[in-house]
Amino acid sequence: MNNISPQQLEVFSKEIQRRTGSELTGHQGELEVQGFRVQYFYDEVQRTLEIELKSKPWYVPQKLIEAKVDEFLAGPGKDLLAGKTVR
Repeated sequence: MNNISPQQLEVFSKEIQRRTGSELTGHQGELEVQGFRVQYFYDEVQRTLEIELKSKPWYVPQKLIEAKVDEFLAGPGKDLLAGKTVR
């Protein structure tokens, strides 16, 4: 994700915590929730947030994950990063 301010990263982290019970701690790290493991890296100078799926349950299709991420970024994620409240 591009053009992410430190404030937007904080809001995004709080939303991740609200939805999963886990939070992004710092500008880089790893998160594991219900069999999904992701690594993330935030570059404050470039204002980019990279999230990489490292492992997932075998029964969850990769295409489903990609569709859910795209859906989130086009809807609630976009609103969230714009400073709007999401459910």
